[in-house]
Amino acid sequence: MKWMNGLMTAGLIVLGGQQTITPAFAHGALEFPPARQKWCFLQNDWGGDNLPANEACRKMKVIGGEYPFTQWHEYAHHTKPPGDLDTVKKEIADGQLCSGTVGTTRKAAPHKGYPIADQGYPIADRYRNRNSNRKDGVNEPSNAWHVTDIITKNGNFELVFDGSPAPHRPSYWQVFLTKPGYDFSQRLKWDDLDLITEVGDTPYDEESKRFKFDVTVPDGRTGKAILYVRWQRYGDTWFESEGFYSCADINLIAEDSEPPSFDKGYFISRGLDPQPGERLRFRLFSAPLYSEKVDVYLDITAANQKPSIWAKQLADKLNQGYGSQLRVGIRQGDAIEYNDQLPYENKVYVASEEDSFAISIEDGNSNLPPLADAGQDTAVVGPTTITLNGTGSSDPDGDPLAYHWHLHNTLEGVVIDNPNAATTAVTIPSVTERKELIFMLRVTDDKGAASTDTVTVTVNPSNGGGYNYVWPDGIENYEWGKTVVLGVDGNLWKCKPFPQGAWCKQNVPAYTPGGPDMAPNPEQQPWERYTPPARR
Repeated sequence: MKWMNGLMTAGLIVLGGQQTITPAFAHGALEFPPARQKWCFLQNDWGGDNLPANEACRKMKVIGGEYPFTQWHEYAHHTKPPGDLDTVKKEIADGQLCSGTVGTTRKAAPHKGYPIADQGYPIADRYRNRNSNRKDGVNEPSNAWHVTDIITKNGNFELVFDGSPAPHRPSYWQVFLTKPGYDFSQRLKWDDLDLITEVGDTPYDEESKRFKFDVTVPDGRTGKAILYVRWQRYGDTWFESEGFYSCADINLIAEDSEPPSFDKGYFISRGLDPQPGERLRFRLFSAPLYSEKVDVYLDITAANQKPSIWAKQLADKLNQGYGSQLRVGIRQGDAIEYNDQLPYENKVYVASEEDSFAISIEDGNSNLPPLADAGQDTAVVGPTTITLNGTGSSDPDGDPLAYHWHLHNTLEGVVIDNPNAATTAVTIPSVTERKELIFMLRVTDDKGAASTDTVTVTVNPSNGGGYNYVWPDGIENYEWGKTVVLGVDGNLWKCKPFPQGAWCKQNVPAYTPGGPDMAPNPEQQPWERYTPPARR
């Protein structure tokens, strides 16, 4: 397998005399308006130990390290053919639409604590977890997501999709818009969306490396919304059935809309004196409920401590992200432009006369909650002893953590040796039928903030042998035409002879023996059901 410019190329690779067939991946994301993950990626402040300045992007880093940024083009899901929308809605769970995560997605390999990048993971793990919970930060509701103003002309605007990594065709597009009254404090669900535009196979601009087409907005729709775009390949095979998903936060403005014009007073006062380590918070409130329409933060450091610097930085955030709702600057005729030479003379102009604003200074060292990581799901044969491992848990502030494990459901004979340790042995009894045990880990920092995660242990009954491994244990040792495993469905599966059997070492959903995402065509499967010979 080869990596070129961050992309994996397909081929038949010979390693140590064995042949391994590897899949090819397509890539892409919304460019205008920018998908959440692409906008955060382009800020280029997420690498290494850095915490992104934008709070929503920061949450992505806390949850997934560098992975959700470097994989901006691969928020994808392989849908069971033919890839119709009804099937997609069954497979991609409510609350996971922006990441394209499947409801049954296996847990991601722990990223070994924040903020360590994903270097060193086997290729199979990278692929298996490419839609894992490490991308879940993009689903989090936040007032801090970058909002793009879209000016519609006769109800239309041009959508631009970056397909430069791999412009797969034939393909088609579905564009959704949140319904009027959508609650932005909640994760996105399918019922929140209206399908507003469908486009068939679209020409690809070879010069710009972009797809472009017009989107029609429903009559009368203006204001804040989420644009949700699905780019789906045509195909009958599992590899050809991939779709890519993007969420973009937008503010719809009709071409003839009036700019913000109501004077709400001076932007900053001379008494506003934030110090390094603190942060400024700007909020725009709507009447009569005084809910927050805009909520923006700016961290203060030694580099931007001067009012002439931080005032412009904050004004730029507001003007660029929320220009249809407010403008910061000095009015000259119909134009409102920020004057960085006269920071105390700039005013705040709003679109609604009843709106009001406030600027406050807050402690920049606010405690962030830890991130619990209970490890990877696994399957065992009882009776046995396993080890629960929560050392992948982390705290973005570096606070010490306390751990507590408990069994979410019940099974007589299960014993957790030390429930208050990061790692602990667990005694698993024998079972007469397949059981799923859900262990919950709660981690708490020294300031009381906490989070939880779960790990599922599938316990299979002993059948007196008949198999070599419980999948995916020992996957690197599987041999085509020989290896028999206990699949995730509790049945026995045998690795087929070459060439299909070359895929048995691929730890991906489509090749998981007994898994829900197995390719429906037996010819595309490396595994076949196995019945051991009767004993004489």
